[in-house]
Amino acid sequence: MKSEKRLEEGYRDMASDAEHEREATEWCDALIGDSSETAREWFHKLDELNCEPFPARRQPATTKRDVFE
Repeated sequence: MKSEKRLEEGYRDMASDAEHEREATEWCDALIGDSSETAREWFHKLDELNCEPFPARRQPATTKRDVFE
């Protein structure tokens, strides 16, 4: 019971700390913004890859050889 009460008091103290709350909100907004931009870039790349179902071969053509004479 004591630990629950101390935990509850700690949460109340954190909630009343407006300065740290503002900073935490700014950090979360920045991190979420960064991750959504990264996701947008990945989906754009996937769209590019899906537009070209059979990419051009990047290997040189193999020369034909006579196996049997």
